[in-house]
Amino acid sequence: MRNNQIVQFVSFITSSEPETFLPAWKKYAREEMFPKNEPILLQRQSGSRNKFQYLSRHSWPEGEDCFSFKTSRKQGYFPEFPVQIQHIGGFIPVETVPACFQKENKHRLLVLAEQDDCEPSRPDGQPLVYRCNRYQAFYESCRYAQVTEFFGDSESLETIAGFYRLKPGTEAVLLRDCRILLAKKH
Repeated sequence: MRNNQIVQFVSFITSSEPETFLPAWKKYAREEMFPKNEPILLQRQSGSRNKFQYLSRHSWPEGEDCFSFKTSRKQGYFPEFPVQIQHIGGFIPVETVPACFQKENKHRLLVLAEQDDCEPSRPDGQPLVYRCNRYQAFYESCRYAQVTEFFGDSESLETIAGFYRLKPGTEAVLLRDCRILLAKKH
């Protein structure tokens, strides 16, 4: 991921099962995506307290104004069934990890912060093992000032989530990659 890209995060509030939601999402995401950058779909893990069930990440060249899920007749919903779409915003990458490392990790933690945030720490002072992508708001209409996408082992991600859940103005959401589920649909 290069710094001349805009990364868009879109959340989906639905009670639909993955077998129903994934094909519909795939259809709309493929119609609206930039050809060289396939979007990533993530599903909220159980135990993660947040109202959205899914989140997708889309990448666009900085000069393009192609935002996903904005062109449907009834904006904010898939026409086939009730899915509320909420745009988190367009962000620019300020720190990234290699794509191969991202693909190796099926689980990740997304921290949405209203202001630039500090590094997570453990109560016992031991170091946390993680890598992360950091994004800063590119547009004034973004819901958050910063988004941080953490990759690491389950224990570290749970510890980091606990750290951020105690901080006002942040949301910490444990997610899992839906690429495996999407691959099974082919």
